[in-house]
Amino acid sequence: MIVRFANLALRMCCLFSKLFFVIILGKSLNVDEFGYYGLISSSLVYLSGVIGLEFYTYSNKDLLRGECSVGKSLINQFAIFCVTLPFILFFILSFGFGESVAGRFFISFMLILVFEYISLELGRLLNILNLQVLSSVMLFIRSAMWMLPLSTYLYFDTDGVYGDLNFVLHIWLLMSAVSVICSYIALKIKNGFILSISLLDISWIVKGVRNSFPLFASSQATLLLFFLDRYFIKIFSSIDMVGVYSFYIGLINAMISVLESSLFVFFIPKTIMLYQSGKMDELNYEIKRLLMISLAVISILILISISVLDVIAGFVDKEIFYEYKRVFFFLLVCMLFRALSQIYHYAIYAANKNEYIFISSILSLIVFFIFFFISLIYFDAIYAVSLAIMFVAVFQFGTKYYIWKKLCGCN
Repeated sequence: MIVRFANLALRMCCLFSKLFFVIILGKSLNVDEFGYYGLISSSLVYLSGVIGLEFYTYSNKDLLRGECSVGKSLINQFAIFCVTLPFILFFILSFGFGESVAGRFFISFMLILVFEYISLELGRLLNILNLQVLSSVMLFIRSAMWMLPLSTYLYFDTDGVYGDLNFVLHIWLLMSAVSVICSYIALKIKNGFILSISLLDISWIVKGVRNSFPLFASSQATLLLFFLDRYFIKIFSSIDMVGVYSFYIGLINAMISVLESSLFVFFIPKTIMLYQSGKMDELNYEIKRLLMISLAVISILILISISVLDVIAGFVDKEIFYEYKRVFFFLLVCMLFRALSQIYHYAIYAANKNEYIFISSILSLIVFFIFFFISLIYFDAIYAVSLAIMFVAVFQFGTKYYIWKKLCGCN
């Protein structure tokens, strides 16, 4: 109980730091710079998944079963990183995506990508080794410890001496690097793993990549939605509109982090163990229990966010944010169904039926394109994207609920 409370407290601190940071950043940066911040943030999330090929979904299961060591997992994950990163860099530079996504901030963007990915993988290892509190501490270092001081500085920096996106990205890069160092040391102390080139296992990598490919493809299809939303707004509208959308989706993502940090992080390992033990009744009970708790938390978050929306928009003091605040209400509906669908997503993942997740995600991408281009006929790009994202969330919840019911034989 104490461990869970400590983990929850740390992650709640991260959440509120992110919320505060997004609001202060929206106030301090120019709207176009905030638009680039939104594009960079979503690109980092997407590319972090591409780099690792979701190999951790395979290696972590082997770790839980005691079939591989932490050292073996790390050295083989690093081998994948050394192959995929140059390909990604070549692709970005060849097709000019660097300029489109990050503009003049491209170098900072790529360096942050490297450290964010490594920190993410180390955090996953800490979680799977039942060291969630340590993982939360590292998340705090990477995502919160610097946000509150920087937010305070930006708020009082009325002259705007350092209040630009470049300065923010440099601080982000520094703290990501610190998080990597601290995570590695913590993992070394707790596990005492040994890194050796002899642990490199090409056949294990090939088997793992092949096994995790359906989940990789499905997760990337889903993450692609949350890159394309901003990118489409930039193409069909302007970078300023990306800034508006990024502000409101940033608030939504911070609230979803409440569920991921306080509930889902404990649910995933338990789901895998219950399914592997064949305890389907217990598993379905846990799913129903998590659904009820999630609905209660989401309802509270929605009521609070609606009641303070005008206050936040007034504080940011940018007319364009207030003008398009209806976007936030579409995204609230998206948050509800997106969070609930994640519960069934984890259950299907525990059942090792990644191909169903893949099908659902590919269909979701198709649904997004259809609803976006239809909505674009009648609405501005920012509303077209918001409506499309909302319909995708509803569709994903429906399909994953149906798939799980079929898998477990429930009525």
